[in-house]
Amino acid sequence: MVVAMLAGGCGAGGPTGTAATTTQGTKAQAVTTTTLPKIVRIGALFPLTGDLASDGQECVNGMRLAASQVNASGGIKSLGGAKIEVVQADTGGDSQSVKSQMAWLVGTEQVSAVVGAYQSSVAMRAAQEAEGLKVPFVVSTGAADEITESNLKYTFRICPKAEWYARDQVGYLVDLGKVAGQVPVSRVALLHENGTFGKQVASEQRKYLAAAGIQVVDEIAYPANHADFDNEMQRIGADKVQAVLTATYLDDAVLIASSAAKQQLGILIVDAGSGTTDRAFLSDAGGNADGIVTELNSSAAAGVSKLGAEYQAAYGTALTGDALYSYQAVWVLANALERSASIDSAALRAALATTSMSSSDHMLLPQGLLTFDASGQNRAASLLMVRIENSKYVPAWPVQSP
Repeated sequence: MVVAMLAGGCGAGGPTGTAATTTQGTKAQAVTTTTLPKIVRIGALFPLTGDLASDGQECVNGMRLAASQVNASGGIKSLGGAKIEVVQADTGGDSQSVKSQMAWLVGTEQVSAVVGAYQSSVAMRAAQEAEGLKVPFVVSTGAADEITESNLKYTFRICPKAEWYARDQVGYLVDLGKVAGQVPVSRVALLHENGTFGKQVASEQRKYLAAAGIQVVDEIAYPANHADFDNEMQRIGADKVQAVLTATYLDDAVLIASSAAKQQLGILIVDAGSGTTDRAFLSDAGGNADGIVTELNSSAAAGVSKLGAEYQAAYGTALTGDALYSYQAVWVLANALERSASIDSAALRAALATTSMSSSDHMLLPQGLLTFDASGQNRAASLLMVRIENSKYVPAWPVQSP
């Protein structure tokens, strides 16, 4: 099997967020027996300024590409060919901006659904706001378990949740110990950013490590914009561990790789697939990245090569896992709109809950069928462990079939 891997799993200003051009009088309206909407508006809630702006823009681009394809194929046929319009809102990577952003998207821009939000903390706040506003919220990226474990009826997540990242990190370590000649991993350290994502992953890491009989010798949580990791890596080296499990964003992942290489500790680094799968990581970290193991949330999938070429042609950059998830989110919403034949929020939510998409329905994720469980989680969201070699991601676990 050929494995096509994609790297990946927020700006300012609510009402000042940029919206796509709208023809006067075509904003989404309630479907009646006599009137069908000409436009279905979908909010894109991502960081478009600040440190994560490039990541957020990739997510918006994925949504725009999907919307253009839905529209070119005839729009939402059950709604008389209504076209999808993406309305972008900029969080600046700050969860405190979400309340005003969501109110603007739903109240002023009259979106029928929202897709977001890249960061777990932002996605969690957006999910809570969506519940109050009774508007469907599709999480394209945002891994914290609580997003889909808070009894929220209007939230649906496409990407894997944090628990599964930790589960597979530990599964990889356990299987390493089963390889002939390989010393079983028995002592590890945890190193993670101290936001929602890092804390959640670390909590799940501890659970799975305990079940596997692997000792957590040390745990270090660091703040955003940490200057360097020399002290942390020296401390981990003194702990005499065999591996360090990390949960990072781009800037800290690059600094951790640099400190580890500089100190030549020879300790295996296994990341929870965020900072080390950002498109810029391989170029920014350079040779320091080699040997790091990470998790990609997008691997082999029918049609991804064609989509990658289309994305490259449209935006001049390579398709990332985050862009693929936001692209898929629009097709999930298009599928639900088609089946509900309505932009009524309750009807659209009900249709999302009964989603069952295969490759014939424009489902491009590496799974056979896309369905949501009772919590709104994509049941079959998958992960792939890869090792970085010569600045490339090489499949490492589970072993891929030929």
